[in-house]
Amino acid sequence: MAGQDASAATPAWIEASIESGCLHVGGRQLALPIRGSGRVSVAYLDPALRVFRDARGSTTVQVREDELARLLGE
Repeated sequence: MAGQDASAATPAWIEASIESGCLHVGGRQLALPIRGSGRVSVAYLDPALRVFRDARGSTTVQVREDELARLLGE
């Protein structure tokens, strides 16, 4: 990208460590049995959306809570 530091370009591989997780759906919080560490590729698509891919090919999409509420019409 013109005028942008190449170190800020995405996707980028980073070291990650996860100790716990949860899913928020319909005002409820569900615990996820996840834990571990490794390398993941992170792509920042815009300020509210990012995509992670691990070395096994698993993909996770994160959306900011306020943006998700807007998308769901809440």
